[in-house]
Amino acid sequence: MSNDTNSLERLLAPRYRLADVIGRGGMATVYRAHDLRLQRDVAIKVLSAEVASSVNLERFKREISIAAVLQHPHVVPVFDAGGEGELVFYVMPLVLGETLRDRLKREPQLRLDDVIAIAKDVSSALAHAHGHGIVHRDIKPENILFSEGSAVVTDFGIARALFGTTTTTLTDNGVVIGTPTYMSPEQASGGEMVDNRTDIYSLGCVVYEMLAGEPPFSGRTVQAILARQLTERPPSLRIVRPSVPAALQGVVEQALAKDPADRFSSATEFVSALADARTEPAPNETASTERVRKAGQARLVVGAVCVVGALVAAGASWFGARSATPEPNRVVVFPFSELGERDSRGMGEQIALLIGSALEHTEPLRWLDGISLTGRSPTEASRLRHADAARISRQAMAQYYLAGTVLSDRDSTIVIVRLHDAVGDSLLTQESASGAASFATPPQLALRAVTRILARFLPTNGRVDLSYLADRPPGAIADWLLGEREYAHAEYVAALDHMDRALARDSGIGVAALKGAQAAAHLEDYVKARALVGIALRLDRQLPLRHRALARGMQQFMNGAADSALESFTAARTSDTSWSEPWMWTGETYYHLLPATARLDALAEDAFGRAVQLNVGFAPALFHLTELAVLRNDFSNARSLLDRFRRASPDSDWVFQAELTVRCAANGPADIDWRSAADRASGRVVTVAEVLASGARHPKCARSALDAVLARDTASGEMNFLNRWTALEGRFYLAVSQDSAASAARIADSAHTAGVQAAISLHIFSAAAGARESESRADSAMSSLAAKPIDRMQTARLRYMSLWMWHKKDIARMDSVVKRTRSIADSSRLAPDVAVYAAATARLALLRGDSATALRLLRELRPSGEPGGVRWDPFAGLAAERILLAQLLLARHEPRHAIETAELFDSPHSQIHLLYLPASLRVREAAAAELGDAAASQAYASRLRALAHP
Repeated sequence: MSNDTNSLERLLAPRYRLADVIGRGGMATVYRAHDLRLQRDVAIKVLSAEVASSVNLERFKREISIAAVLQHPHVVPVFDAGGEGELVFYVMPLVLGETLRDRLKREPQLRLDDVIAIAKDVSSALAHAHGHGIVHRDIKPENILFSEGSAVVTDFGIARALFGTTTTTLTDNGVVIGTPTYMSPEQASGGEMVDNRTDIYSLGCVVYEMLAGEPPFSGRTVQAILARQLTERPPSLRIVRPSVPAALQGVVEQALAKDPADRFSSATEFVSALADARTEPAPNETASTERVRKAGQARLVVGAVCVVGALVAAGASWFGARSATPEPNRVVVFPFSELGERDSRGMGEQIALLIGSALEHTEPLRWLDGISLTGRSPTEASRLRHADAARISRQAMAQYYLAGTVLSDRDSTIVIVRLHDAVGDSLLTQESASGAASFATPPQLALRAVTRILARFLPTNGRVDLSYLADRPPGAIADWLLGEREYAHAEYVAALDHMDRALARDSGIGVAALKGAQAAAHLEDYVKARALVGIALRLDRQLPLRHRALARGMQQFMNGAADSALESFTAARTSDTSWSEPWMWTGETYYHLLPATARLDALAEDAFGRAVQLNVGFAPALFHLTELAVLRNDFSNARSLLDRFRRASPDSDWVFQAELTVRCAANGPADIDWRSAADRASGRVVTVAEVLASGARHPKCARSALDAVLARDTASGEMNFLNRWTALEGRFYLAVSQDSAASAARIADSAHTAGVQAAISLHIFSAAAGARESESRADSAMSSLAAKPIDRMQTARLRYMSLWMWHKKDIARMDSVVKRTRSIADSSRLAPDVAVYAAATARLALLRGDSATALRLLRELRPSGEPGGVRWDPFAGLAAERILLAQLLLARHEPRHAIETAELFDSPHSQIHLLYLPASLRVREAAAAELGDAAASQAYASRLRALAHP
């Protein structure tokens, strides 16, 4: 018997006799015990040492005694509490039934009647507790038990006994208190205004999970989950479970409202609404599809984000929320093995890709890529033993897998396709197809064989229509498959070339157009990407449903409509939870655009991480995860991710870029021959500098990289003007951010003298941000810009006028700017024109002393530039407006919102963020001090000092 157990027995004697351990969790161990005084069996929960060390024992006992007044059929009461040192316990009745979590593991989606019955029991318990002024604060499936056919709720008062009077999510030791997956936004933000509506939100999460089979918000880290709780609308219930009545979905969504005022006012009201909504008849298929389509067009409703300053990166397996039983509609497709005389290298992988695409068009099957699941090369994956292939398939929740062999000689080809039952561990059926080498390609032969398999395999209501693939020209199919293969290895130039060739041979291959658009977007060729996604959308009837949602999201992404893009990508993810692509583009949206949320880097990292979980060799996601690890100074993880990226994408310029980023950040700028790097790929070096400069995290590396680009001999014409101009901007903004405005002014002057006329605009931005050294040059530049009457100016010039009139506090001319921008916005109705009008109106309101109007307008502003625009255009990201908003929020004593807004200037979205970085750090320093967070305030002050002394 351990010393801990001996100590516990001494502490509990003579009242309780300890028996066996009946449960363990992250926060407590549960023992069966016998109450010697009352002669009854009880359950004793003993807090873990980490949690107990943060507990005030007297307060803990006091709160437990308050909760002990609860006596209700659906409440598991608390009998007693006590402790000594790090041994802290409380005593409850012994309930031998399973928990709701146990049931959900066995039965992920419950019948509607069962869901409402469980919710009714829990709501009854909550209503009783709320009537006594007690809020549970930790409603989750683990705290709902079944006893004699009814649901009972345990651990009332425990969260408050641990939290005290606040909702802090961390103990002093860094242990997470509470459950982020079911935590209300007001709890996640660390606020003190927690009431009965917090429990309603948590119960809403539980009801959602009972219906959908997974909670509404999940993530790889605590930080990511809380960010989603605070910002994202839950995925539509009726996409994952169409039989849910629309009214019932509305009830659950009301319970999950971000603002407590928008939720039900009581638990009784919530469960009554659920019961009423249950009576609505299940929708027919047509109506359901139409509602889902409309839901996919609705914009995300997001609130202001308040994220707790210190969050524990506790790993939460995304797959843990899914069913433990393999699904009969999931099929893993492994690359085929290759035998024979004729060279057929890569053909086994192409066959797997084509069969996978065939399954996309065969409702209701969903395919999983065997290569990505193994993390091995295609050749290695094609040689898996049956036992290994079956195990991998089961782990991926797939009941079946397809594999086979392609045999080629000089004149003919035979393809054998085998369908295996991964659960039953058997070969179900086998089909083959053969043909002359000049007549049919091996992938097309495989398609013939798999069609015969599917015809027998599909349920009676399934459909087999593979004419979309079977009737295509062989050359077009071959190019498309080669493009898919190159894309998977992050060889985007080659992938795009193959997709273009496929479309030239057959303009009706919608999937080739969509994948080509993705490759072009990774290459930042948004003109090409937009054209290709337009082709895909014109052919949308040929695309599987999930590809349609992805195509819409891609179009919105490239148009800069970040929030709409996120909603479309969510719809694509919901339609197939095993698909990595929509997670990848969700991450790209957070990384390259500016949606209406905070903690963009954390959300991007979570999305890229999910993409890699689903496809372990997904090179684009690994690339960005490497960059994000560098920005956290997590060099060990960055090197590991870089190694994985090298294996996924060998010998590419992307590897070169990632290597430069990791090496310089970890080892310093002297570790890189920057001149040689710039000679090889100046554009890559500029991008490396942009990432390393963000938040001034690695300014020496960024400066060395940019200087190498600027030092190159441009006479040969190899230097792209955009790269040189971006390098010049970067050096200028770095100098300003590091409190060297005089040096920055010299950089801009030398560039202007060298003939770069646009360099004069740098003085305007610098002076408007407070650099006196640029004031006279900016005045001169603005005199030239203002030579034309304001009422004849267009938006490009008016953006400068709005910024400068605010800087000069010129109310009269600002009023003229507002009138002109309003006229243009009313006429064009284009998002950039509307944004310029709103920004000018906000500045004018401030000049007139109307801070409330200014604050409202600035909060409503949304960046609308395409990904490239946000990066290159100093106005597109609304940086000047964002820093003004942060300063206003601080002045109006909204310190949390001020910090969230100012955090944007640490993100690698645009170099102009460096211009406002010092101001954003001053805002965060003051806001943290106002919140009483001395450590955070000192950290911001330290960063400011580091900027001044690089």
